Amino acid sequence: MARRITVTIEGSPQDKGRVRLSDFIKQLEAIKTSLKQTERLVSDSDDPALYYKIVELTYSSPATVVIEPVEIADDASGLGDRTVRQFVTNLNQVARGRRPARADLPALQSYQGLTAMLKQHVGAVAIKHSGNKSIAIDKRFATRIAKIIGPDELAKGSMYGMLEWLNLHRNINRFHIYPTVGPTKVDCDFGPELKPKVIRGIDQYVRVVGDLRYKHLEKFPYAMNVADIEVMPPEDQLPTLHDLRGIAPNATGDKSSADFIRSLRDETR
Repeated sequence: MARRITVTIEGSPQDKGRVRLSDFIKQLEAIKTSLKQTERLVSDSDDPALYYKIVELTYSSPATVVIEPVEIADDASGLGDRTVRQFVTNLNQVARGRRPARADLPALQSYQGLTAMLKQHVGAVAIKHSGNKSIAIDKRFATRIAKIIGPDELAKGSMYGMLEWLNLHRNINRFHIYPTVGPTKVDCDFGPELKPKVIRGIDQYVRVVGDLRYKHLEKFPYAMNVADIEVMPPEDQLPTLHDLRGIAPNATGDKSSADFIRSLRDETR
């Protein structure tokens, strides 16, 4: 069927082409992630409407897996075909050194993730759709997707948002904030000395300060190297206008409030 994708995964020469189980699973997870990101582009929704089933599985050096999308809901009819076609189109454009016309930074990063296991024990990966030519996920592909995404551009700054995700696995110290304006999500990396503050900030509105990380493709930062974090007080603890009444009784000097406001207007003319 035209909607099927054939994936071949070959182990490293030191393993005589035999792919290790952990690498095999991680490579398929990377493909699943990149398909999910492509579906998001096609459907314009973060809610997945597809899952994938294995329809063929062979091991005749290299290992070969054939997968097929399945629509979860009736209103997703045709989404599987469109997602697979867009996925293959985007990979082909990357393989030629071009930025896909229909791909944002998260999608491009997921395509870059297809090359991650080449640094481990995977010798070669190829993806094929229908009767088209196979797309090699190799070192050349890795170099081209890295060039398309580009290096980080740093700028000092701060952001406000909800801290709703935290990862303290091994050497990774990262949380996500979801700003009220700008990007949907920002990945925040921090040092171990900030761990107590970060834990206190879970599910809280926070202000993070540090080096904002940008890509030339995007106008908003996608990540941040956090130097400090401040947990903001809950909304019900913030002062009201009534609480602020009389807080600065001498702010207008010897002028009445009306004369003070009038003088400010005159200064701006």
